[in-house]
Amino acid sequence: MVKQIKQNKNNKVNNINHDSEIEPSIKCNCGLSFKTSGELLDHKHSLEHKEILKQILTIDFNWKYRVRLKLFFYCIVILIYNKMKDEDFKAHLKFGNKYELEALNYIPYVKYELNNKSEYDIKSTTKSGKHNYYEIKADRYIHKTNNICIEYMSNGVYSGISITKANYYIIFSIKHDVIDEVYKIPTKFIKKYIEKNNLESIRCGYNKLSCCYLINKDVFKKYKKHLKPPQTII
Repeated sequence: MVKQIKQNKNNKVNNINHDSEIEPSIKCNCGLSFKTSGELLDHKHSLEHKEILKQILTIDFNWKYRVRLKLFFYCIVILIYNKMKDEDFKAHLKFGNKYELEALNYIPYVKYELNNKSEYDIKSTTKSGKHNYYEIKADRYIHKTNNICIEYMSNGVYSGISITKANYYIIFSIKHDVIDEVYKIPTKFIKKYIEKNNLESIRCGYNKLSCCYLINKDVFKKYKKHLKPPQTII
């Protein structure tokens, strides 16, 4: 009986050894050993998943890098554009301000005030104490097109002739930085002419942000003034 028990135990040990001989340990290309092919398969799947994850992370990093780089250059371009635009606006404003002072040669006054608001540019006081208001315009294209632009809207808001309190428009035609012609036109005359005629409307002014009526300069021929020195703006 004891011998039979010992034989059974020996048989179990032999079976275990036999099983281990059937499926010995398997080595992976990475150098690791696995007891079963199933474990090796799981390991290979794990490596594949890690490789895929690595590729996804690399793609994600490259995408974020490209977006940030594009945003950086976009910001640089915007800053440069705004600086150039600001300098252009200052030059445009300086040009207009000089001709406001030049307009004083064509205005009777004992006292005057410059105005930065849109209703008028200059307020003058005569010897009799009467106040007159003036819109001052300088245009480099009148001598080329023979047309005068009268603004009525800017940035989608009524401006110029639509809201002015000025009694007169003083308009300079500029040719090669020299005053070529000067017109001193009653505002009432301009408004009546616009009301009676179907005028062409165009984009005009700084950065083409304004809307203007085009009127042939010959319409204002009787309001043309004789030039007075100085004619060159320095």
